[in-house]
Amino acid sequence: MVTQTSESMTVEDCDLCIVGAGICGLNFLFSASQYMSKEDKVILVDRNLTPGGMWNETYPFVRLHQPHQMFTVGNFSWSLGKDRSYLATKDEVLNHFAECIDRLRTKVTLIEHYGYAYEGHKEVPVDDGYRAVARLRATSSADHTLLIRTPKLVKAFGMQVSGPKPLSLSSKNILSISPLELDLLEQAPEDTPVYVVGGGKTGMDTAHTVLTRYPAREVNLIIGKGTIFWNRENAFPTGLKRWVGGTMSMPSFLELSLRFDGTNEVELNNYMKREYTLSLTDRCENFVSGILSEKENTFIKEKVNDVVEDYLVDIVDVDDRPVLKLWNGEDREVEPGSYVIGCTGFLLRDNHPYEPYISENGTTVSIQSTSAVYLFQSFSGYWLGQLLLTGNLNRVPLYALDNQSLFARNKKAFTFAWMTQLLYNTLLIMDAVPTKAFKDCGLNFDNWYPLYRQFPFLLNVKMKKRSYLNHFRRSLDRVCEREQIRGGPLTGIRNSTTASNNTHGKELEFSQYE
Repeated sequence: MVTQTSESMTVEDCDLCIVGAGICGLNFLFSASQYMSKEDKVILVDRNLTPGGMWNETYPFVRLHQPHQMFTVGNFSWSLGKDRSYLATKDEVLNHFAECIDRLRTKVTLIEHYGYAYEGHKEVPVDDGYRAVARLRATSSADHTLLIRTPKLVKAFGMQVSGPKPLSLSSKNILSISPLELDLLEQAPEDTPVYVVGGGKTGMDTAHTVLTRYPAREVNLIIGKGTIFWNRENAFPTGLKRWVGGTMSMPSFLELSLRFDGTNEVELNNYMKREYTLSLTDRCENFVSGILSEKENTFIKEKVNDVVEDYLVDIVDVDDRPVLKLWNGEDREVEPGSYVIGCTGFLLRDNHPYEPYISENGTTVSIQSTSAVYLFQSFSGYWLGQLLLTGNLNRVPLYALDNQSLFARNKKAFTFAWMTQLLYNTLLIMDAVPTKAFKDCGLNFDNWYPLYRQFPFLLNVKMKKRSYLNHFRRSLDRVCEREQIRGGPLTGIRNSTTASNNTHGKELEFSQYE
């Protein structure tokens, strides 16, 4: 039912509403479509004018970390016709999402509303239990509101990544830009230096692009403590190595999680650096799940002018000349007119209020970082969709982690906690969903390898499941206790038996439409 009110408010009813049309929301929709029919009405809403989530806002020269086939919606294949190891571009990813939505429209009655920003929701009692009422406002017309009433609301916010922005620096004699503005370098003299601030994947992508486009230009990197990256050639080998070599992701995560006891992240990080990763310098230490190739890493090492292993505090003018101030107290002169490209991390940087991944009365699934069941929100969307639609989301005691807080407090512990959590929750889900759900999950990195190479891992975890779960649970509990963060299975979730007026977002006034 659709109702148009006199207050420029449209009221719609549906069987499922998903707020967020990025890879997280689309994977939830895929999972839901496996259990719904064409008669079921699903509303898909996003604040952007087109689907794609963060891919609408990221820098134009970005490419996937992993081979494109491993970045998809459910089991949908790509139509690119490229080599299986190809790393898709931004436009190619967005085109793939559009094709996935075309296929999902054949599964359910899909109503799409783009250009609507989430304002809040609440659970309200109805005759047969509870339903969620969500309020969204048009981004192009602030006087129009969309009100959606549904028994199942999904807030597929994922990492809530905002687009890159220039750094706010004091100097008037340098140009601070973001990766979105890289074309401005076309206007600069060939000998104008560039400073890339940030050593993560964005920083490496930006440095590589600048060095490739402008080979005569001086490029400097300011990387803080530095980032280590999973070795792409080792994780996704090509040719004969795919059959007999390389290192699969899940067995690697299992080895690291079994070594992790909740307290030994420093020693384990050093071990991981030796066995699995690569970096610009031997002193780099933070891992944020990025993937890089040996070729890319070597190219940047050889071509970059300088790598500064410290944090940038500011660039100030002294006698009309810019001076770079570092965290350790060192000052460095900067050539006037230099470009500074802000590439500091975008993941888990903003503070968001806590919300459990399943609401008190079971109407609302919230996929974000304060109550995360996986670090990779594409996995969260896929598996929470499977659990909700099979009626198991309130029954399976998934381990939720406040990734936002853990990342801020202890980045090394965060690395091994998310790996451990991934295995813990996946083992629990194995007993709760059909086997077909695992076959249909195209996100699994180990699908890169032939099936015979995956079987030993699957047999291993099946035989030792109980002992693994106990070890993982102890490690996760110990991390949460040490770092004083919220973590563990959710308790006290009601199954549509009692009232709740909890509101998430700003205060809403729509009781007459409940």
